[in-house]
Amino acid sequence: MVAKFEVADIPGKGFGMLATEGIQRGETVLEESVILNARVVGGKDDFHNTSFLNRQVSLLSVQDRKEFLSLNDLEPDGPAEMKNERIYVNNTFFDGFYLKSSRMNHSCKPNVMLSSDDTVHAEIVALRDILEGEEILVSYLRTSALETKDERSEKIKKWKFECNCELCCLEGEDQLRNDQKRKEARNNLKSIDTFFDEVWRDQTILPEIVRPLIMGFFTKAEDTQKILSSDLQGESSAALVSTYLKMAELVAFSESEKFQILLSDNRTQEDFMDLARKEAALMGKMFLSNCNTTERELKELHEEFG
Repeated sequence: MVAKFEVADIPGKGFGMLATEGIQRGETVLEESVILNARVVGGKDDFHNTSFLNRQVSLLSVQDRKEFLSLNDLEPDGPAEMKNERIYVNNTFFDGFYLKSSRMNHSCKPNVMLSSDDTVHAEIVALRDILEGEEILVSYLRTSALETKDERSEKIKKWKFECNCELCCLEGEDQLRNDQKRKEARNNLKSIDTFFDEVWRDQTILPEIVRPLIMGFFTKAEDTQKILSSDLQGESSAALVSTYLKMAELVAFSESEKFQILLSDNRTQEDFMDLARKEAALMGKMFLSNCNTTERELKELHEEFG
């Protein structure tokens, strides 16, 4: 793969990643493997083994170790024995440390998505067309969480910078509306997940009770899809894929022998799976893997409920 980016000095940010030529939506910008991962299995996202990390750093090649040590250290005058830890914590993504990807700066409305299907190999895929000379920006937060400005600002404090991206620069009514739409969409998605859990957990619930719930939650899913495709367009492609997958599952419930009911939308579960796959194909292997998981769950649903 010919690199279409370079690491360069970004005014006010330090180093960052710039596109050296145009990049199309859905194009893979970079693929790389994790070189450090000291996260403790079963621990929280920020819980890692420092001594294990130091051993890993000592085993890096001379060049990789040099590049690692050149990354941003939030406390350069801090204890020397903690330097590896400070750099690791400040530059590590969800599943480990990726040397090149660590140069990307943050935006709450990123133009690329970093994801990993196996916690070892990562791919960075363009979420929209990127112009030559434009900075390549990733979100340090999970965009699927649909967090408000205050919630994002609180989490970003750990990196000790203030985000001034397009979303964080919204003011007044625009900011309030964006926050409100985010809350509405995420609450809808959460309530649908809760409904799925309850139906699977207690299969003695009478169909006449479940049918109107299927209709109501499908309406919530439709509203969420509209919000993500219009009010929050480009802000969380991951949440949009998740919404299509939930719509496919709701349709599957409505088509089952146990809960037969007509929905306001006459599209089939396959139609919504196609929409999810189409969007996921522009985001990376992990999202296609999520689609595969849902397809297996739909098969189990029909086996269980007819």
